[in-house]
Amino acid sequence: SKLLYAVGFDYKVTQLTISSGLKFIGAGRKGTRIRTTSSDQNMITVTTDQQVVIGDMEIGSTVTRTSGAYLYFTGSTQIQRPQIENVNFVNGYDCIDFQMAGQFAVSGCYFVSYTNNAIKVKNILEPDSGDSTINNGCVFDAGSTQGIAILQTSSGGLRIQNNKFLNGAYHYLGQYDSVRDTSILVWDGNSSESAAVSNIAFSAVTGTAFSQALITDSQFSANPNSTCILFADPGFDYIRNAHIADNVFNLGSNSTAINLGRVQNSTVGVNTIAGNGTNEFGVAIGASSDDIQVFEQNQNSVTNEYSISGTNIKFTGWQQKNGQVQTTTNGVFGSLYITNQIT
Repeated sequence: SKLLYAVGFDYKVTQLTISSGLKFIGAGRKGTRIRTTSSDQNMITVTTDQQVVIGDMEIGSTVTRTSGAYLYFTGSTQIQRPQIENVNFVNGYDCIDFQMAGQFAVSGCYFVSYTNNAIKVKNILEPDSGDSTINNGCVFDAGSTQGIAILQTSSGGLRIQNNKFLNGAYHYLGQYDSVRDTSILVWDGNSSESAAVSNIAFSAVTGTAFSQALITDSQFSANPNSTCILFADPGFDYIRNAHIADNVFNLGSNSTAINLGRVQNSTVGVNTIAGNGTNEFGVAIGASSDDIQVFEQNQNSVTNEYSISGTNIKFTGWQQKNGQVQTTTNGVFGSLYITNQIT
């Protein structure tokens, strides 16, 4: 592939197209700044199926962005192994939009003051092709209650590891809408704080199935009235085989650590959940969830440690707990059938 080196200046552009393999490298985040003069057009469009590497620069705008992406990956064939490294994205609408990409890597980047999505993950050609990574100390700070750090609608095998998330509406939103089933999300070693709606949320707009969501070894802080991990109930089954364990939660008033609204064949392993006694919920399981194994949680000052509905809920390692069981269940103390508060 070709090498394009942007020396340390301030470049202003409207639109660029990359149609062949290219390494586009700046002189560092503070050394090279590229800014669009358009409020609504895609700034750099990548159409080649060859590898493109973009790194060591700042990308921003001279005007308020109302639509479009700074980096837009599209084309008639899958773009192979694009890499985005050590780039500051400032004041974007969408920062990176992967419409057609597989095995991409975004590492060491900083996303600040985006209003729609920092990264959009999709593969319109092959919805189950992905195996991509967002890792190595990326920082996401929407700077307001708006914006989604990572929106995934298709493309499997996404690994989100060792990053920092602040503010915005969602830090990860899986809003699955593909024409084929897909699988595998690995969320590990991240710090996620102050999302207005939910730190991590799953939902769907079609009956497409998603499976194997692993959420482990991460730190979450919840805003008042928000949910750290939410599996929404869109009215149909769409996700199964989730595993949530070894996380630390700090809850605000009226917030929830884990809400399994609708999910099947999944496990809530041991987590540490801290509240301040202002109507928080530790683990909530909705009536549409099925075949869930719940381990004893380490909870402190959480008003409602458990609110359990659903069917085939299995409890492991429990002693005497506070909470509610909404429907008949079993497995806490052998056979347990209770609708009142467990005291």
